[in-house]
Amino acid sequence: FHGSPFHWRPLELFEIVINPTSSDIPPYDIDISIVSKSPEKINYDYMESNFTKYIKELQLSGPDSDVVVNVLNTLRQSFASLNQEDQKLANIIIHDIQSGNLIISEDTTMIDIINEYRSSKRDKAIHDFCQKWFIDENKFNRFVSEYTSLDEINEYGKLDKFIESVDITKVSEYLSDKYCKNVSPFKATRDLRKAIQSFMASGCLES
Repeated sequence: FHGSPFHWRPLELFEIVINPTSSDIPPYDIDISIVSKSPEKINYDYMESNFTKYIKELQLSGPDSDVVVNVLNTLRQSFASLNQEDQKLANIIIHDIQSGNLIISEDTTMIDIINEYRSSKRDKAIHDFCQKWFIDENKFNRFVSEYTSLDEINEYGKLDKFIESVDITKVSEYLSDKYCKNVSPFKATRDLRKAIQSFMASGCLES
């Protein structure tokens, strides 16, 4: 029971009702709606509850109050239910709230904001990646939307065809300048292929 609070909180949610008048009826009732929830859903609900409490206390008491500091610590602990990338985004969101760069509306959830930040970050990463490798951004977005897994990236030669749409001469010149040596179109194509595969493997978030 020690450690992260969202692993043991569900035990607190059971409602036990003693019924001394009937031996035929079980001596307690379990809230089935709680039992049927997945651990992931319970963890997210716990995080959202902490986030709502944090925003409320922040507005009531200000950022430096002990109550807000304690609630924020609990909220940060609940981020452990998120994957590593979303944990980074969640902490960026908290920083933006604290600095006044992000104003939260009453019905906004933490997951909503994380999704918005991820989408914005992904759009910027795709733009920067395409600029770097002389790729048509619209074509790249269409290409990315068609693949469902990294194993299928070159199914029916899709990646090969996509690379043919890129100006390899410019890529070769870019790499030659970068490495201070001549990079042939063949090697430039190879490096571009690796870069695309790596970028897509990151979820189009890190080039």
